[in-house]
Parts: sequence; structure tokens; C-alpha cells
Amino acid sequence: MTEMKRHDWAAIVAAAWLCAACGCAASNDRHSERGSSAASASHDAWGATFSLPSGFSGGQNDAGGIELTDGDVAVMIGRHAHDGVAFETYAEERRRALADLGAAESLTRSAQRVSGHDAVVLSGPGPDGVELRLLLVPHGAKTGLSFLFVAEAGKTARLDAAWSTLLGSLSLPK
Repeated sequence: MTEMKRHDWAAIVAAAWLCAACGCAASNDRHSERGSSAASASHDAWGATFSLPSGFSGGQNDAGGIELTDGDVAVMIGRHAHDGVAFETYAEERRRALADLGAAESLTRSAQRVSGHDAVVLSGPGPDGVELRLLLVPHGAKTGLSFLFVAEAGKTARLDAAWSTLLGSLSLPK
């Protein structure tokens, strides 16, 4: 496992604040990651199942989300209440939260079809030279899930592999 530079790790920590700032919903119903430290390829978050390349480990954070890392790529997963507003409005709120971190101007937006649902992807360079990818998917009528990937610019191959694995495996509850 390679060491991340201190300023890049600081950017990842700042991105973790994004989970909290975006309304990462702490909930009484705990998910299966439950602070797990085992490195497993298969994961569950609020009924959504997905895989990442082997070596990712982590668990629940203080904001009620999930943080996983392999030492090069950090993945932060959050559940956000959007109180029935249009998914488009929800996605725009997440983009504004990234703007507060100085990343929104450099990100491109695209549509993605995931597990039979329309999703939004924001991707590109973030603050302090990190690469960001954010997948936003609906999770019921009043919530959405976010999958934020953060890596140093030099680790984009590992980021691409983790991103592709997630997209190819993500299954949302019916």
C-alpha cells in the first residue's frame, strides 16, 4: 500500500466533510459494513450491494456514512434525504456542495444508467490535485445514495478500476 501525500490526504479528509455537508443521513438502521475492517470485494450500503477491487476496507464514519480505502483510492458512501424533491434538484444540491470545496467548476456532468435507474455522475479534478468521481443514484422516493471516489491525480488507473468495478456490480434494492 503506497502512502498518500499529506496534502492529498487533507483533500480526501475535506471530501469526507462533503459527506457530512451533503446531509449524509445517520440512521438507526445500521448497514452491514458496521465498522468492518476486513478487506472484502463485496459490500452493502443500505440494501445496495456492490463490489470494489480486493483490498478495500473500512466501515462506518461519524456522519453515518461509509468510508472505504485501499490506500490509494478513498470511497465515501452516503445516504441523503431529499424529501421527495426531483432527483435533478438533489443532484444539483450535491454539485453545490462540491462547489463549496472548490471542485464544481472543473467537474463534468454525465448521465449513467445504474441497476435500472437513471443516475448522475460528476467527475474531474478536484481541489489540491485530486481526482473526484461522484455517482448519485435514487434510493427510494425520499433518499439518494452517493458514491464519492477520491484519489491522487497519479492514481487514476486504480481509480478507473475501482469505478468500473462499482458500476459493473452495483445493485439497488427494488
